[in-house]
Amino acid sequence: MLRISILLLALMALAPALAQRKLPPDSLRWQDTKPTASFGLGTMVVAADGRTIRAFLPWKELGYEGTVPYRNSSPEVRPFPEPAFAKVEKLHSMTVRGNYFETMRLPNDAHPQIMARRVVDGPVELFAYVDAKVFPVPLMGVGVAALTGALSGIPDCTWYVRHNNKLERVRRKDFQEQMSTYTQDCLAVKEQILQGAKGFRYGDMPNIVSLYNQHLQEQAAK
Repeated sequence: MLRISILLLALMALAPALAQRKLPPDSLRWQDTKPTASFGLGTMVVAADGRTIRAFLPWKELGYEGTVPYRNSSPEVRPFPEPAFAKVEKLHSMTVRGNYFETMRLPNDAHPQIMARRVVDGPVELFAYVDAKVFPVPLMGVGVAALTGALSGIPDCTWYVRHNNKLERVRRKDFQEQMSTYTQDCLAVKEQILQGAKGFRYGDMPNIVSLYNQHLQEQAAK
């Protein structure tokens, strides 16, 4: 009888520790984090089969190279989840807190390593990639002018444009020739690019794409 009592007391003492090892209730597991947290509740889409996976994802950076860090449960709820990583080439896209990221699958690139953030939507989509160590600042909800101003001073920003499902990287060394050809049906934008006018340089891609999208939308409405 004494041994049973001792065993029961030992189990009671261990109960809190055992409870902590259990996964939190589903309502807590999938409750979003604080607005200031670096990881927010979002979804990843698997490239191979289109499956959607719910996870806590980073959202402040402008893209990822190689892998995307994530958590399988809330990083604010005990037991705190172990860090996990998804290979960029295995993912199609991810969405977190209104921000959309997509793996940049360029033609003839069998193993894409860059996931970029869409910064302008429209007939032409503009994606940006900056190393997380260079630009760990959120840009959620800012306008085109503020976005252009924030990104124009970053020397290592890589741009991607997509129109009619054709994705291409904007080459810095060929920027004027490439983008003046890209916008050749909009003389106002094309000429400004060729002249190197303020607001129409490599770092000003959000402004250029937004103006060009306005042109395309106006043409479509005629």
